[in-house]
Amino acid sequence: MAPPSNAGRAQKARPASQWYQPRNLWENLKSIVGALAIFLVLRAFLVEAYRIPSGSMIPTLLVGDWLFVNKAIYGAHVPFSRVSLPAYRDPKRGDVVVFVSPYQADEAGRGADPTPTLVKRLVGTPGDTLHMRSGVLYVNGIAQRQGYGVTAQVDPAMGASVDPLFDWQKTGGLKSPRQSATI
Repeated sequence: MAPPSNAGRAQKARPASQWYQPRNLWENLKSIVGALAIFLVLRAFLVEAYRIPSGSMIPTLLVGDWLFVNKAIYGAHVPFSRVSLPAYRDPKRGDVVVFVSPYQADEAGRGADPTPTLVKRLVGTPGDTLHMRSGVLYVNGIAQRQGYGVTAQVDPAMGASVDPLFDWQKTGGLKSPRQSATI
C-alpha cells in the first residue's frame, strides 16, 4: 500500500486518455494564444515579409522575390492608430523602402486595390533636387547610372557632366534656375 505522499505519482502515471480533458485544452489554448501574440508583436513592430509586386526593381529584385523589412529602423506604425514609434535612422539614398501608395482612382475603377503596397528604391532624400532629362536621372545636377545591376552603365561623358539647370546649387548663389540655364 502506497503512503499518502505518493498519491500524486499515481495520478501522473495515468495514460493520456484518462487525464482531465478541459484542463489540457486550456493549457494548449494558452500556448497557442501566447505564440500568436508574440508573432503579432514581432510583425507589427520589428519584421515583416513583403513580396515584390512589380518589375520596377529589375534587375536587382525580381517580381515575386521576398523581402524581410526591418520596421523599427524608420519607426514602426502602431496598429489601429495614427501614431508611429520613433525612428533610429533617417532614410539614405539607395535604401529599399516599402510603403502604401496614395489612393489611385484608376485602380479602384478597374476593381484593383486602390492603395497597393509598393516596394521602391529611394533615389532622393530631403533637400535633394531630382530631375529627369532624356531618360537620365539627375540628383542635385549629377547624372545617375540607370539601375543598380552589373550591366547598368552611364555614358562616361554624361556621368561626369553637371546639368546647367543646377549650377545655382553648386555656386551657392541665390540665382533662380531659369537665370543660370542655357537653353
